[in-house]
Formats: sequence, structure tokens, C-alpha cells
Amino acid sequence: MELNSSPLVTVCIPVYNHKKYIAEAITSIINQRYSNIELIIINDGSQDESDSVIRNYINDCQNRFIRFEYRNRLNKGLAYTLNECLEWAKGEYFTGSASDDIMLPNKVEVLVKALQDNPENGIVFGDAIFIDEFSNNCFVDKNHNITNSSRGFCRFLDFYIYTRKINYKDRRIFGSYESLIRGNYLPAMSYLVKTSLLRKVGGWRNDNSIEDWEMWLKLSKRDKFLFLDLPVAKYRVHSSNSTKILEIRKRIIKDSFKILKNEKKYLCSINMKSLYWERFVYHLLAIRKYYKLEFILDFIINIYNPYFWIHLCKKLINRFKKDENIYVFRVGNLGDSIVLIPAIKLIYNFYGKKMILIANEESKYIKVWDVLKYTNCFEYSIEYKLSDIKDLYYFVKKIRGNKNRKVLFYFHPGRNYLQALRDYVFFKLCGFKKIYGIYDSINIWKNSSKKAKTKILEKESDRYLKMVLKFLGIDIPENNIKFPIINIPDEIALKTNELLEKENLKNKLLIGIGFGSKMSAKRWGIDNYSLLMNNMSHLNNNIVFILFGSKDEFIYGEELKLKVSGEVFNMAGRLSIIESFSLLSKCKMLISNDTGVMHMGAAMGVKIIAVFSARGKVGKWYPMGENNFVFRKNVPCENCMLEICPRDNLCLNNIKVDEVFEIVRKILF
Repeated sequence: MELNSSPLVTVCIPVYNHKKYIAEAITSIINQRYSNIELIIINDGSQDESDSVIRNYINDCQNRFIRFEYRNRLNKGLAYTLNECLEWAKGEYFTGSASDDIMLPNKVEVLVKALQDNPENGIVFGDAIFIDEFSNNCFVDKNHNITNSSRGFCRFLDFYIYTRKINYKDRRIFGSYESLIRGNYLPAMSYLVKTSLLRKVGGWRNDNSIEDWEMWLKLSKRDKFLFLDLPVAKYRVHSSNSTKILEIRKRIIKDSFKILKNEKKYLCSINMKSLYWERFVYHLLAIRKYYKLEFILDFIINIYNPYFWIHLCKKLINRFKKDENIYVFRVGNLGDSIVLIPAIKLIYNFYGKKMILIANEESKYIKVWDVLKYTNCFEYSIEYKLSDIKDLYYFVKKIRGNKNRKVLFYFHPGRNYLQALRDYVFFKLCGFKKIYGIYDSINIWKNSSKKAKTKILEKESDRYLKMVLKFLGIDIPENNIKFPIINIPDEIALKTNELLEKENLKNKLLIGIGFGSKMSAKRWGIDNYSLLMNNMSHLNNNIVFILFGSKDEFIYGEELKLKVSGEVFNMAGRLSIIESFSLLSKCKMLISNDTGVMHMGAAMGVKIIAVFSARGKVGKWYPMGENNFVFRKNVPCENCMLEICPRDNLCLNNIKVDEVFEIVRKILF
């Protein structure tokens, strides 16, 4: 970005006792790709050698920046220091960086561009990566302690999405006043704001230990917040962070309560009185441990307030729920597991805690746990085998050994009366107080049988959602599924991007093909797929086809590849389940048989063109989500439920390549 077209940006570093890290912080600003920067450093009375470290960089800073200011003075606090920086600032935009954090080289450049491209926004945030005391990337658990990759988070907002159970990356939620009043989740090391906006709201309040939260609340009343889902800074996690010190933590709890009470008038003026009392009860219970007198006084003052008692009772009920252990029982394969995920996420959000999966893992295909562990809704899985009496005994013993109140959500694709009774008795022996879903499994069995009068069934994903809504006694808007519903770990996403770069696929139009199925009665056929793919290649030579499937289908994929003139990558059996999810998310479209790959694509929010046989009921296994297209032809022998068709797949062969191509052409071209 050229200097003459770039607005001046003020970067402020308040320094306090970070001699070990301040050099790295300054260097990261020197290395910014954006050139038009002024840097202001204020040493806020550090007791260590921070001053001497900073002075070593004065010449470099004077040569690098348009303007450089350094002041070393007595300690006055972070908020006072930020206001001092704001008073000196001459830049059109303003950002800060803690003296132990690191700015990535792209921070100022991408955030300035974002605000220039979106003039209706006054402030923009990127994300941040966690690092440890040695500046290595690290993972952080729910208690903000460094942990291993399987139990933690490497990015700032992912951490808050997990701990708060709210998707803050959603643009409708991010930076809204309603979300911020529930608590601060914004990465203060990753923002850029119009300097004039900071001055309009009066800067930071000096007598506040959580100055950033109060500032975001003030700004959210005046302007829209913009979010870029990419890291622009590194946030250091270590034992010397001020928020880890007990005395500071106590002050933060007290100041949070003070801020909330200051917001009461505004909340009531925008019809959020109920939200105020919900947060009031939350903060009141938080201060009782450290400030018993304030707790008693606020309790007495509000003792006759009905809003206070309503939300106090709700809070106590929710605490009782936390003493419950929530179990989910599920059998089935890949598609069976995926269509259940929206219902699982609903249960998870309702209880606000991770669950335990019970799975019969005797399948020779994909196991339930292989899929559901990537929803981040489960602590762990308990497996059992019906064929092993000894295994069943230890299973019952393990479940009964958990003395907490146990609730079971029973999801089975269909049980007759005797099987359902057997399962009910078995799980009661395990000690479950509540069992949801047994009766519903009988209805599934009745409606799915060949003799059932019902010809059209609702999607499995929708049916499970309605079941859970009924169990929990809550209501949500229709079509409320937020895609993707599988969480791709950062290391897998990175691996996928490396694969695309290695094969020069970054700028290609990727089309997924789910050509296989373990049942021959569901396969549209290699000849049909090859003709369709050749037609698509002739229209657009930038298309690259990616074949998805199991190891057993790799050889058929090679046969299909030989018949296609365009570029084809056969990934069948070459990727793990989560790597397949990740690669599918990069596809513009997935054309697939009625198979697990189809449900995988739908789970990632990919546009689905599905080719269905007529062996089963209409609608039951259609892909979740809206605006997908399903081809299915009615034939006299429909609903046969055969895995091998004696009529040479009559229903599938009635689906012509030209009609599928016409829909694909309209969508893509």
C-alpha cells in the first residue's frame, strides 16, 4: 500500500514490567507491511529494565516510523496510559498492542483495508493466536491454562465460542451491545478503530480495571463492529499476566458489577430489562465470594423485585442442571451420525456442558465417534458390544459408578416394541433417571417399514431436531441450522490448504463427486458420472473434480478417472474422515449418490446435487440444509429396501445425464 494513498495509523504500546517481551513487541511493529505508522510507547513506571530495552530501539523506531514518541514516567495505570496515547495521536486510525503481545506483519494493512472497504463500520477486529512464554504457538483450555491440542484452542475467539456457547464469529452477533453486555470476548490486541470515534466517546475511564470492556460497550452504542476471520496478532498466555493475579481478579469482578449497574438505564431504555436482571444475578453471585457486604446490601435492596427473584431462580435451576450428566445413545454409520448433529448441538447449547456418547461400535464402516467427536459437544465416548456379555456387565458397572443424576437421549433409527422394551429396561438398570426417545424409535420403525402407509417422510435431520425441541420444551425458528456443523481443527485446515497449494488447486473451481456406495442399488454408475463430468469440463476448463469415497472404492475411482477428459483427483480412501470434511468444505458443489459423502458435504454447507434411488421412502435421507437438489424417479418397485437391485437399477437409470447437467449448468454457469 503506497504512502500517499494510506491514512496515518497510530500504534500505542503501554509498557509495564515486560523487559523479556517488549523487544519482540516493538520488532513486530517495525516489521509491519503497512508503512504509514506513528508509534507511541509509554513506560508506565516499570520496576524492571524495560526502559533500557526500549532505549536500544529508539534509533530503529525513528528511522522506521513517520513519527515516534517515547515517554518514561511513574505508574498511573493502563487506562490513563491509553488516554495519554490518544491525546498525542495524530493518526486517522488507532490501535494498541500490549507490551507482551506480538502483531503479525499483516495486522495494520488488512485492518486498514477492511475499514476503507466498509466505511459504515468504525472499528474492525481480527482474531489472535495463543502463544506461550517462549513465543511458541500453544493451545489453551477452558480455564485459560496451556494444554495439548486435543483439549484446547489455538485461537482467541474459538476459545470464547466454546466457553460462552455463542458463535461470536457470526456477523449478526459480533460486537453487538447485547452480546457484549454478557461479557467481554473481543481480542483487544487485534483491533483498529477510527481515532475520532474514541474521542467522541471520551476515551477510557481511569478508575476501571477492565477498561477495554467498558470501551467496547460505549462504541457498540454508536457504531457497527466489523470482524475479519483471520489472525492478526499473537496473544501471550503466561503466569505473569495481570488478570491471573488474585487481587486484580477480585477487582475485575467488582468493576464488572459496577459497569453493569451503570448500564441499567440504557438497557431498560432499549427494552432489555430482563437481560439486565439476568446479568445482575450472575454478577451478584460472582461477588459474594470476595465482597460479602456488597452482596448482602444488593440482595436486601432488591428483595422485593420480581425480576430479581425470577432470574435468581433460573440461575439456581441451571446450577442444578450442571450436576446432571447428559448421555447420548447412537448406533449407525456415517450418514446416520451426521444427520443427528444439529439435534446434538441443540442439546449441548441447552445444558451448556459437554456430553458423553454411548455407541455400539461393532460397525465395519465409519464409527459414530469418528464423526461426533468433531462437533466439540462430547467429553468422551463409551463403547460396548452387544455380542459380549462380559463387556455389557462392565459397561453397566461403569455407568452406575457415576453418582450424578443421569439423563439419556436415545437416538435409534428404529426399534420394534420388544427391542424398545429391552433397551428401556437395560438403560434403567444403568441408573438413568430420564430416558428421552424410546417411544419415538418405535414410530420410526413403524413409518419406515414396507407396509407403512406413509410414502413421504421428513428429513432425518429435521425429525431429530423436532424430537429434541419436544423433549426440552423449547422453540426455535425453522431452518435454524448454522453451517458448517463440523469443527475442522486448525492443523487439518492448514494441511488441506497445503495440499491445494501443492497441486495448484487454489484458483480452481473444485467439484466434489461422491460416486460410490456400499449398496450397489444406490450407485448411479461410472458411465453416467463420466459423461456428466465431461460435459461440465467442456463448459469450463477451470473445473477440477475431486473423487470422495472409501478405500474399497479407490479402484472404481481410478476407472472413472480414465473416462474423464478433465482434471480429476481420486482421493477415495486417501484421507481421514476429518481431512475429507475439510477438503469438501473447499468444493463449490458436491454431486453424489445417496451416501455418507453426500451427508458430509451437506454438513459443511456445500451445495448438494443428489442422485437417489427409489429403494427407500421419499425425503427421509435427503441432505440437510436448504437449496439442495435431489433427483429421484418413482417406479412400481419403489420402497423395496433391497441392497442389490434385480432390475438393473431401473429407478437410477431413469435419471438421465442431461437433466442433471442442466441443473448443474444453471447453478454453476
